[in-house]
Amino acid sequence: MPDHVALELEYMSFLLINKNGNARSDFIANHLDWIGDLVTDIEDVDKGKFYTAGAKIALAIIPQAALP
Repeated sequence: MPDHVALELEYMSFLLINKNGNARSDFIANHLDWIGDLVTDIEDVDKGKFYTAGAKIALAIIPQAALP
């Protein structure tokens, strides 16, 4: 089964391409609000290495996707 976060980020990219600002904001607020917890969980296992860096990049970029 595909990775859940990957599917949600893929849908987010669809919203970005179609420039639907309200839908992006709603999607981030209602479906991607748990990414910070995911980063913490990854840090606990990965100990600040490769996957931690990728998760932190996603965490930093996601809020910017809600901008018009």
